[in-house]
Amino acid sequence: MRVAHDAIGLFEQLASCLNANTRRVIRQALIKGEQSGDPRPFDFDAFLFDAFLKDMDAANG
Repeated sequence: MRVAHDAIGLFEQLASCLNANTRRVIRQALIKGEQSGDPRPFDFDAFLFDAFLKDMDAANG
């Protein structure tokens, strides 16, 4: 659980380029993954990049 907690903290520090709603959605996904006890590693980079692209699409209309 410590790793997921650290990932959440890192995300919150690095995600200032995303809008507040996107940050909230990603943070909730990280928390849900931590709580599920799923042993598979969470592909944080891919998830964050996908959220960033969606955020940029929304910003550009």
